[in-house]
Amino acid sequence: MQAEIANETYKNLFAKSFLFKDLCRGFLRMIALKIKPILFLKYQVIVRRGDVKRQMVYIHRGMLQVLSEEDDETPVALLQDGKIIGEVGLIMDVPSTATIRSATNSDLCILEKSDLQSVLMHYPESEYRRAMLLYNTSGIFFNLTVYLIVFVCVLTYTHPPHAH
Repeated sequence: MQAEIANETYKNLFAKSFLFKDLCRGFLRMIALKIKPILFLKYQVIVRRGDVKRQMVYIHRGMLQVLSEEDDETPVALLQDGKIIGEVGLIMDVPSTATIRSATNSDLCILEKSDLQSVLMHYPESEYRRAMLLYNTSGIFFNLTVYLIVFVCVLTYTHPPHAH
C-alpha cells in the first residue's frame, strides 16, 4: 500500500524523467519508496557549482534560482514546479555547472544515486536501459565534442603560402 501511494505521488516525476518513463511498475514502485521529500528554505543552496552531482531533484512545489557564474549571487534563471534537475548525475559523475538555490520555501523530492543503484540490483533490465541511455548520452557528448573540434580547426586553419 505504501509503495502504491508513493508511486501515485511521484507519477508526474516519472512521466517527465527521461530515465524513468516507460519502465515497469515494480521498478517505479521501488524507486518511489526511495525518493525523499525535503523542504528547502528561501535562499538555501541546493547545488553548488563544481560539486559532483549524485542526486536528482524534482521541484514538487516552489521555485529555484540558477545563479550567475560571475558572482554566484545574481539569479539568471528560475525553475518552477515540475522541473527536474540533476538527472544526469544519476548516470554519470559530472560536476554541476551552476549554483542553484531556493527562491521560496520549496518542497523538493530527492533521489540519491546510491538509492537508484540499490533498486537496479533487483531489476537488471532497467540497468540495461540505463546503460543504453549512458551510451546514447555519451554519444551525444562525443559527437558535440568532435563537432566543436572540427569547428575550431576550421576557424583557426591558415592557408599555406602559395608557391610562385
